Amino acid sequence: MSIKNPHAVYINCDGAMDYDKHNTGGVGFVISFPDNTKLEEIQISKGSYIGGNIERIEYEALIQGMQFILKLFSDKKSELKSISQIIFISDRYALNDNERTNPYRIKELRKNNWKNFEGKPIKNHELLDKLDKLRKKISVQTGCRINIEYWPRKKNKVADKLAKAGKNLGGNNSSLSK
Repeated sequence: MSIKNPHAVYINCDGAMDYDKHNTGGVGFVISFPDNTKLEEIQISKGSYIGGNIERIEYEALIQGMQFILKLFSDKKSELKSISQIIFISDRYALNDNERTNPYRIKELRKNNWKNFEGKPIKNHELLDKLDKLRKKISVQTGCRINIEYWPRKKNKVADKLAKAGKNLGGNNSSLSK
């Protein structure tokens, strides 16, 4: 992956799901660092999630990436001191800052008790809330600007492969069930 901003860490996140009777899935993410950090790319597969839908698994991929970044910045603070921005990337268009994950939109939804302008409940609001709280925590602890961007699937191939590998990992994590 080519890094555009020399002061940003890029985290490509993706979820994958089998549409079987259990709706099993996995998540994967790739963390790319600028050259000035001297850190190698990190690739992670996690799974197996049961009972969710693809949107919940995509949220989980972003959340897992955020949790990993929090720990990484805690462990490698000196190597990451030149970082001013953290960019999370999803190949799901609805999960970018111009759409559903916009902090101002989330604030309004929270104020409206997680209901849209028609009074209908927002799906997956608990994961959206968790994602927003993690984003704020990362921003405070790292001092970095946090963005969630959409990149087409073909630019997110490695994360996609990791998510598919995560589906095959053992264990049952039913945290995605509704």
